[in-house]
Amino acid sequence: MIDPAGRVTNASYDSNALMTSFEQDQEGQKSGYYYTYTTAFGSPVISEVRLAINGQNVRRAVFSYYGSSVPFGSTGDLQLATVEEYDVGGAVWRAVRRQHYRYYKSGQPNGFEHGLKYVVGSGAYELMVAAGLNPLTASEAEVANFADNYFEYDSQRRVTVERVYGGRETTSLAYVANPTDPGTEEVNVWATKTTEVRPDGNEVRVYTNKAGQVLVKILEETATGNTWSEYWEYDEGFRLLLQASPSAVESVTEPSGGSTDLIVVLRENEGLLEVWEYYADSDPETGAVEGRLYRRGVQKGSEGAVETNLKLQYTTQTVGGTSINPVAAKLVYPVLGAPDEEASKTAYGYTWYLDGLGMPTFQILQQTTTLPEVSEAQNGTGESYVEKTVYDVFGQPVWLMNGRGVITYKAYEEATGALRQVIQDVDTTRMTGVPLGWETLPGFGLHLVTDYISDSLGRVVQERGPWHEVQIDLRDTSATPVRRVQYTVYNDVAHEVRRAQGYMTGQGVTPDLQVVGGVSLTRLGANGQVTDEIVSSRTCGCGPLSNSEALPQEKWSRWAHFMYDAWGRSVGIRVYHSILQAGRGRWGPTIWRLLSVMT
Repeated sequence: MIDPAGRVTNASYDSNALMTSFEQDQEGQKSGYYYTYTTAFGSPVISEVRLAINGQNVRRAVFSYYGSSVPFGSTGDLQLATVEEYDVGGAVWRAVRRQHYRYYKSGQPNGFEHGLKYVVGSGAYELMVAAGLNPLTASEAEVANFADNYFEYDSQRRVTVERVYGGRETTSLAYVANPTDPGTEEVNVWATKTTEVRPDGNEVRVYTNKAGQVLVKILEETATGNTWSEYWEYDEGFRLLLQASPSAVESVTEPSGGSTDLIVVLRENEGLLEVWEYYADSDPETGAVEGRLYRRGVQKGSEGAVETNLKLQYTTQTVGGTSINPVAAKLVYPVLGAPDEEASKTAYGYTWYLDGLGMPTFQILQQTTTLPEVSEAQNGTGESYVEKTVYDVFGQPVWLMNGRGVITYKAYEEATGALRQVIQDVDTTRMTGVPLGWETLPGFGLHLVTDYISDSLGRVVQERGPWHEVQIDLRDTSATPVRRVQYTVYNDVAHEVRRAQGYMTGQGVTPDLQVVGGVSLTRLGANGQVTDEIVSSRTCGCGPLSNSEALPQEKWSRWAHFMYDAWGRSVGIRVYHSILQAGRGRWGPTIWRLLSVMT
């Protein structure tokens, strides 16, 4: 398949019609996902998904499944999911994170065959390994002390119990169906009541309609009997009409005895209600489109007047008999009840790409935004400014013009979509492909170029700012052209990110890159939370920042250590004021965050 941008997409399949590769090629930049399968319960299942860019392995997800004689799952249940990163230097795959799953087997209580029982997330997995346990073979009792999630079910396979944080917090759920069994057309009649008992013992009762939309939500503090209730109403198209906050709900009478009635009484002149109204008809001249949101407002109590705070108008783009309706104008009312002419109006205009036959499409080429006027009394100019954005065929903003007419250009990597270059205050005489009618205004055109270098996952690893001249050394008799550089180095296997600032001199493929000042190290846990923030000086003046450079503890000048429990909840922060060459050193007062479940 070749899209309008010339990007070639190839999908390959095996003899069983299973996809084996999905590749995209844009001007020689190729990225693709490659799939490998294994057999479980007589059917093929994915065993590996691999990402490669220009033929170079980047990452892969590896999946393993239970067999027939394993006690913690049935044949074909997912046992382990591992994300790995390819180490080019060592030509090996290295694990980034692992997640383990266990299931109910046929005949076991509180569940059903293939029903998910335990989830051991990446952080808990590493903690089990550190404790000398193999998560795949550990006993159920051992896993229960570490698992992020544990579930029990009723006969309809609905969750009735969830335990988190190694069983330290338990939530129970119970369900009641309305015996009248209302139809889907009865949008404001409850069909299911769900009662949630939270870990603190307080209770939440939720009534939903046949479509699963919430009608009433009641939070009860069981120790005092105090309740806070919210209420929602919908129209026959399941669109939201009204939401009443607890301050607007006078009372809720729940079904009891032989009654199935759910009665909500709203306060007439107190409490916040939000209301929504939709267009009943279409009118291109006024921007009305049947069924789309017309206005949103608030009212004080059920008898209060509706005060509009937002109105929307639409335009229409039709392709092949199908229409879409992007917003053409948005009116925001800074003063409730103000007339339309006093509202802040933002207008949107669109031009659209044409296909290869010159026919219209749904892809935006240019969006023009006319901003509301801001009066001098509100520190504005009293004028309305226009912003323009031109998109490429991939939907990425490429050309931007702000309200002053200053132009910005953006370019992207074809393979990953990462930002590659930004030119601020463009001099259009130095560019090609400038949108028709766009040109640099007198007094502008500094043409400030920032280049970005990204890794194979699309993350920026170098930001090279605009060229400028500085005196690098006091002994220099002339200024040197330089670019300011911000470095970011990712080590996903070690869960570490390094950052530094510096500069670049020289051009071409081998410029001179230097680091100035200290290096910031951010160390992460397996759950992605920050465990250490460190500032270190370098051991050498060895050019750009890298993962291989040693940053020993004796070079550290700042160190903050963040402490968590096994499931990633913060329990303390320790800041060191004396850092030894090895070991913990001395620290100031530790800030502890006490968790009730840990006592």
